[in-house]
Amino acid sequence: MPPLHQNIYIGQGGRATIMAPADLRPRALRMKDKKKVDRKKVQRKKLITMDIAIEGLLEEAACLEKAAAAEEAEVMRKRARVKELREAVDKRQKVAQAKENELVVRAKETEDMDTTTT
Repeated sequence: MPPLHQNIYIGQGGRATIMAPADLRPRALRMKDKKKVDRKKVQRKKLITMDIAIEGLLEEAACLEKAAAAEEAEVMRKRARVKELREAVDKRQKVAQAKENELVVRAKETEDMDTTTT
């Protein structure tokens, strides 16, 4: 087997790069190709799992948006109900106040009538 030679390249800035000669044995070439294919498979698998994960996250986000919309609608219904109840309470208070005022006026009228007749 012939001795392996290393090539040394000196680039800009005095940086040295050592390059080993390529291995030309058939098995080594096949293994190199196999490793390259395996790396590509792993990258593809990572992309596929990332796509699946992204799809899952998008589905979850859509579900959460629907739930939030339902909660917002429920809150709006509750606020409308509160508004209606407050209006009803205000009406009843006004009616009660009017009756009370009417009773006070009648009481004063009867007092005035009693004092004038006696």
